[in-house]
Amino acid sequence: MKFLLSFLIVFSTLSLSANESVSVSSANSTEMTASFRIDKKKQRRHKRMNKKRKRACHNWARRSYAG
Repeated sequence: MKFLLSFLIVFSTLSLSANESVSVSSANSTEMTASFRIDKKKQRRHKRMNKKRKRACHNWARRSYAG
């Protein structure tokens, strides 16, 4: 009985510590992707846009918000 109880306690502590490390690593990866997206936006800020692409984006926006 003592063996079973000690096994359950050890297993629960190990599983809890594993869950914490997974959540921390996923938070770090989310933070890295967000900063990467912001950097890409900053790079595109003062670039000249292709006229065909600009027209296509404008037409798509007009269609999507048509109602």
